[in-house]
Amino acid sequence: MRFPWPLAPALVLTGCGLATHVRPVPPGALQVEAAVGGPVAVIGAPVPLPLSTAGARYGVLPRWDIGAHVHLTTLLALGTPGLDVETNVLALEESGPIPAVSFTARGYAFTDFRSGVQLNWDLGVTVSRTFSERWLVFFNLVRQQQYDGAGPWSAAIGGRLSFTPAPAGLQLELRVFDLFQPTAGSSIPWVSPFGHGALGVVLGADWEVVRLRTAP
Repeated sequence: MRFPWPLAPALVLTGCGLATHVRPVPPGALQVEAAVGGPVAVIGAPVPLPLSTAGARYGVLPRWDIGAHVHLTTLLALGTPGLDVETNVLALEESGPIPAVSFTARGYAFTDFRSGVQLNWDLGVTVSRTFSERWLVFFNLVRQQQYDGAGPWSAAIGGRLSFTPAPAGLQLELRVFDLFQPTAGSSIPWVSPFGHGALGVVLGADWEVVRLRTAP
């Protein structure tokens, strides 16, 4: 099946089922993760676009990790592999009423092995605060740069629930994709707050499978 290249920016725009990476994983920790979700369209009833990813990340330093994900929707539905690589840095640790602030940089690549490779990237900032040992809330803002020069923005608010003793977590977020894009006359009937952007839901899960080393 030939990949419809005009569709790729829209798939990346929706986040391709990527959950917000709130804070770096501990140094030496190897974590597997998966996420599903996307913008909601009204097709008889509100239906989320079921975009999905699976991947892993590794803690390099106490405030820095790296990760990568396979984009399963483009692979299974379109026969087109998609991959992203990212890094996350904790710039400000949480202290009392002051929230934590982290920055994420991510690059994407999609190809059908015939028409070349499409590259995109984005930069994001996440502000988060813990309210208990298990519960954390966050706000995320992302600016994306697409291959054609477009630069849509998206924003999300969500929460994360952590589980022990095996370090794992569940995360749910409400995101507005393409914040400043008017949706009047759109060919897809997105659920759109204030007539701009597309409202969506993303669910993520992660599990620390091994701690290869401890912090120095």
